[in-house]
Amino acid sequence: MTQSSWLVSIEQASDRVLRTYATPCLGACLAILFLWALLPSPPIPDPDVFARLAVGKLIVGNGVVSDQDPFAFTARLPQWIDHEWLSGLIFYGAWCLDGERALYLVQILALVATVALLMASQRLLVRSPVANLALFVLAVVPCVYLWTTTVRSQIFTYIFTAYLFLALVRYAVHKEGKLLLAFPILMLIWANAHGGFVVGLGLLGISSCIFLARGRLLPIAVLGVSVLVTAINPYGPVTYWRYIISAVGMSRRGIDEWLPLNPFSAAGLIPTLLLALVGVGAILKIKHRQGTYLDLLWGMIIVTCALFGFTHFRLVALLLMALAVFGAPFIEAISQRFASLSAATLRVCLWLGAPCLLVAAWSVTGALSNLRALSFDFRSYPVSAVNYLKSVQKGGNVLVSFNAGSYVIWNLYPRFKVALDGRYEELYPDSTVYSVARALDPRHPGYLQALNEIDPDFIILPSELTASYTPQYPVVFSDGEFAVLRRPQKVLTQEAH
Repeated sequence: MTQSSWLVSIEQASDRVLRTYATPCLGACLAILFLWALLPSPPIPDPDVFARLAVGKLIVGNGVVSDQDPFAFTARLPQWIDHEWLSGLIFYGAWCLDGERALYLVQILALVATVALLMASQRLLVRSPVANLALFVLAVVPCVYLWTTTVRSQIFTYIFTAYLFLALVRYAVHKEGKLLLAFPILMLIWANAHGGFVVGLGLLGISSCIFLARGRLLPIAVLGVSVLVTAINPYGPVTYWRYIISAVGMSRRGIDEWLPLNPFSAAGLIPTLLLALVGVGAILKIKHRQGTYLDLLWGMIIVTCALFGFTHFRLVALLLMALAVFGAPFIEAISQRFASLSAATLRVCLWLGAPCLLVAAWSVTGALSNLRALSFDFRSYPVSAVNYLKSVQKGGNVLVSFNAGSYVIWNLYPRFKVALDGRYEELYPDSTVYSVARALDPRHPGYLQALNEIDPDFIILPSELTASYTPQYPVVFSDGEFAVLRRPQKVLTQEAH
């Protein structure tokens, strides 16, 4: 066989692989790459997971979901509406099974489920390997940052949003409503596990309007039942929704992930470019009169998720997920203009990427076999300071920062209470958040006044700040990273100091 014949055979074989196995192979490759990025290094625990674990433990211990907070000693809202109580119960159950490793396994399963649902949705819309590859590389891969910390309540929003996308696509393309009919059941879980359920209701509402204009009534009926289902919660429909509405409009100043996304920043560049690319595809479809009402629906979902994503940084993941699915028809409109170049490029990627994926798969296999030895990376938490309080102190009130507070309540409750933790919108008024921030910062001119108002028994502080702190709180423990300060007497006012 001549060299040219070998090249033709290889090209034909690669074409058959791309036509038949492109999407499943792409899914396997992406799963391997995601796990390869996550497994080799110890995960960094997110502060919120400790608050969820503490709440789950409290529910199991009391047998009920309480509406009065037992963890803090500072000023709080009159009623504690924990809209994520179910995720805390689930995470605590996983922790009881196998501790850190079980939580990490939940994280991996959530990742696989989310990506699988997104890929199934995209495959129903477009079976172009070029569009599949482009969207997943550009839209899904940047979402890997979502999974580099330990599990958070947001996983329920990611999974159920991906499920909603699949249900909408199946109903739109094949007129199959079974997945949509099951959505209210999932909403019962979603509304008690994470506040992102309002995004799901919003996206379903927009879709229902488009379908309603076409005389299709099932989505609007599902939306109505889903809204009614949210009334099933421990607090009652009126109290719960009053809280949800106030939480949605909360400013959350000082929390980075709730700040607007700069479209020209490093984090905003890919979503911005993808939106521009999808816009070009939409123009091409309109120009060649190929657009349908479904393209309008997909475009509305993308625009809605863009408004969410650029308004709050933490919601940009929803935009990337929407682009990965609903941007595919518009990307395909572009790739059709360069069909031969796209196919050749994809063949090159297929053959050159195979050895790299084999190496990654081998690495993932080794990491999974050592999952039992996995432990969290606690270097950013006051582990030694908390252990000191646990072992030598009877109890008391602890002044601690926003992020470390959740770690403290998980480890020290009920002997110790905190001034603040990560349950911002559900428990603490702004006055408490700002007062704690001032009291922990000796450079702030009003820190002594704030400290005197809070009046803690102990303070956990970064060691480098202790030299500037008031001597009325002497250091009783330090490991070089964090220090414990204890009050032997009442703090003097700023004028007396």
